[in-house]
Amino acid sequence: MDLEKYRVTLQNVSTKELKQRRMDALENSAGHLLTLIEVELDKRSPGWRNPHGFGKPQPTYARFREEAHDFPSQIEAYLFLMERFVDVRPSFLESEDHMSRVAIAGRAGKFFARTPIELWNGSPHLAEDGHYAQLSNGWYASTNLSRGQKVTVLSRFAAFAQIPGTDWEFFPDINPVDDTNDFLNSFKPQQTDN
Repeated sequence: MDLEKYRVTLQNVSTKELKQRRMDALENSAGHLLTLIEVELDKRSPGWRNPHGFGKPQPTYARFREEAHDFPSQIEAYLFLMERFVDVRPSFLESEDHMSRVAIAGRAGKFFARTPIELWNGSPHLAEDGHYAQLSNGWYASTNLSRGQKVTVLSRFAAFAQIPGTDWEFFPDINPVDDTNDFLNSFKPQQTDN
């Protein structure tokens, strides 16, 4: 098979067809074709490998004390919790002590700052792209964070602001009650129709 001709034909098929061809190549151990197909998928849909889709909102459950919500995105859930944390300890971000500084800073920039540009060391274009939200206390929070970073920031802020871990929850893409019920139901004997 002429690989160059095959590559050109891939440009003229639908994304659905590309995904089917990828599955066929995987099943047939056709690694040379698989590479060409994946390169074409990467060009068309950079996030195709991510089950939630690149940049698509991920539903997230968040709870602060008795107030719980299912949010359409991680960012909304994250900001909901940050606002509740700020309500409990409004001056925490303004403190000059070491604990506050550790809680607000990351390696590539700050998680919180007084202006959007201060959030990113050497990457002010992120501020221009709107990867932040202003909190009710006037501070800005970076929203250009992975799920792991959001959990780390929430955990740090809560710990340093002395908010007990039992007061809050952050569960991206799951509803803990539904998942627990599904888990428990998996142990029930299955009913059969006789």
